[in-house]
Amino acid sequence: MNNKNIQNIISNNKLGTIKDIELFDSSQNRVYKVTTYKGIFVIKEFSKDAIGNYYYLRKRKEQIRISNLLNKKGIFTVVPISFNKSFFQHLNNHYYLIYNFVEEKPLKKEELTIEHIKKLATIQSRIHKLNIKNTLTCSYKNININLIKQLNIAKKVSNDLYHVLDNNKNVLEEIINNCNNKTKIMKNNLCISHNDYKLLNILWKNNEVKLIDFDAMGLSNPTCSLCESAYTFSKKPKSINFDFYKEYLEAYIKEYGPIKENYLDALYASFNGKLQWLSYMFSKNHLKKNNYIDETISMINELVTYYNNIDKFNEIYLKIINK
Repeated sequence: MNNKNIQNIISNNKLGTIKDIELFDSSQNRVYKVTTYKGIFVIKEFSKDAIGNYYYLRKRKEQIRISNLLNKKGIFTVVPISFNKSFFQHLNNHYYLIYNFVEEKPLKKEELTIEHIKKLATIQSRIHKLNIKNTLTCSYKNININLIKQLNIAKKVSNDLYHVLDNNKNVLEEIINNCNNKTKIMKNNLCISHNDYKLLNILWKNNEVKLIDFDAMGLSNPTCSLCESAYTFSKKPKSINFDFYKEYLEAYIKEYGPIKENYLDALYASFNGKLQWLSYMFSKNHLKKNNYIDETISMINELVTYYNNIDKFNEIYLKIINK
């Protein structure tokens, strides 16, 4: 842990004498819980992948600005503390954000109810409906993954990864091709989107919700984001709760109104974000670290599960709009 930097940040901003430092999240950007005699703070340390130059820093600042605007619109978010009119702390080639610790916590999968699902769908639809001037960029990228090359790498680093990739390479090729074809259509209608709308980034206290982690925020197609979120919140470890999926779609459409896109096209295009993350994971697998390998395997399995249920997802949508 980079405790020296954390200690300096707390000291530089006069946040009190440190009692305890705990690293409680290190997926891509490290997140520390720091307890001092003045309070409890959360400090997020950005990796060089996350903020590598001024462009990325400017993008992060825009995400914070919009997060603040969401609060004014009644969509509650957790925003960093500003020191001397600056949110970002720059120290030893790393960037940091400081937050006040909040008591709200994310729900676990097994705690989700129909009422939670409806509320999550309504919040997402309200974000998608907002018309806020912004400089965010389109979240979609053309996906180009050389699966043969990745198979050769996998053979050297992990038998499990090799077998999962080998068994699913044809399906992955279909997913990539369909996604690239349909994404072109979806770029014609874009809105502000959280783009990492999942349980870990949604904090609850009773029935009140606060959103966190806007690092992936960008301009996305609302229907694609809807497709991805409906799946995310209905997915179980080895199955899909189709009742949750239906309730999510119904609640979203009730708040948002009629959907403009062909839903099946949107389902194919909504693989884009997951495929971008898979591409990133592939780029790290040569390091032979178990966490990257395990997450790559998990993402491949998730993509295949999603793909295998596309017709069912579309069928649920058609039944809703044809009532």
